[in-house]
Amino acid sequence: MVQPMIEKVLFDLGNVLLRFDFDRAYKAMAEHGAHVPKLKGESMDALKIEYETGAISNEEMYQRTAVLSGYHGSQEHFEQSWEDIFEENAPMVDFLRNLQTRGIPRYLLSNSNDLHVRHVETAYAVLEPFNDIIFSHQAKAMKPDEMIFEKAIAQFGLEPSKTAYIDDLADNIATGRRLGFQCIHYNPDAHDVAKNELRALGLITT
Repeated sequence: MVQPMIEKVLFDLGNVLLRFDFDRAYKAMAEHGAHVPKLKGESMDALKIEYETGAISNEEMYQRTAVLSGYHGSQEHFEQSWEDIFEENAPMVDFLRNLQTRGIPRYLLSNSNDLHVRHVETAYAVLEPFNDIIFSHQAKAMKPDEMIFEKAIAQFGLEPSKTAYIDDLADNIATGRRLGFQCIHYNPDAHDVAKNELRALGLITT
């Protein structure tokens, strides 16, 4: 079967272009009273979903995290801790910039939140190469729900069968496959595996 030509590439952000480790935030918050098992529990997971779908503000996230975990640091300290979890994944960022040089359209679909987006915009240049971006907290929906994928298809003018979609989470990839995307389930610790898949799609030529 002939592989359709890829016309556009849809990226995830976390653990694709930027590695992240929430344990760094939790360690900093623990120094101000936060109970780390609470920060890693189901209640916190549910709170993150509210935050990443834009249902609560930065201040509400701070206040509810404090109540949930026993954290008694300032909102400023909370925000600094919450932001300081990223580092650039150089091989994938290089790939993104190569696509830009070659004129292949690039789009970002990311589950994120206001604090992280503001930090990434300030601290990294990784968002600059994109033609367009959808963040979950602005869209009021998040992956793996089909709703946010459908929004991306419409807003970015994607034809899924001719779009490569790169994401680190299996549930998100499963939705992408149902919708017909050419999916690459990415592991930042195994970039060469993805490199071979991208080469097979004609997106890497060396």
